[in-house]
Amino acid sequence: MPAYVWKVAVILPRNHRLSDVQDFRDIDDVIAVIMPNDPTVNSDWKTYKTTVDEVERTSGYDLLSLLPDKLESAVESNLIFAAKALDQANVIVGSLATNAGLNAGETNALLAKIDAAQKQLAIGNATPAANQLRALLNQLDAMVSSGRITDADAAPLRSMIQGVIDSIA
Repeated sequence: MPAYVWKVAVILPRNHRLSDVQDFRDIDDVIAVIMPNDPTVNSDWKTYKTTVDEVERTSGYDLLSLLPDKLESAVESNLIFAAKALDQANVIVGSLATNAGLNAGETNALLAKIDAAQKQLAIGNATPAANQLRALLNQLDAMVSSGRITDADAAPLRSMIQGVIDSIA
């Protein structure tokens, strides 16, 4: 009897198959767990969440081989979630443009860094993505220092971006 059991679930939009996935935005969620094969297992399954990489290492299977290689790497290492989290950063930047009065150039510069980071994460490149996000934080700090926006206005974006950097570092 095995000591552990595992499961990987790739949640896709209705009527989509793994072969339809070309970008991280084509995947709704990925859940990977390794649980003790024991009747006294914790009822909160989330305590057993892990990465697809870890399930593959443990099982010896290549589970997501139908995905393009770079996307497979991003999904397996959970970088996909950082990329999706950055969608919220786009919303925050839009709010800064509207409420804090950023001009189009400032707004586009921030959005370009988020887009570049998402593209790097989608192909499994955490370090270049983190570098793009650090550059965004530097730009945000410069905007605060110059009085373009207040520290309070910058705080939600700074916190969100720092959280993504911490999750991929």
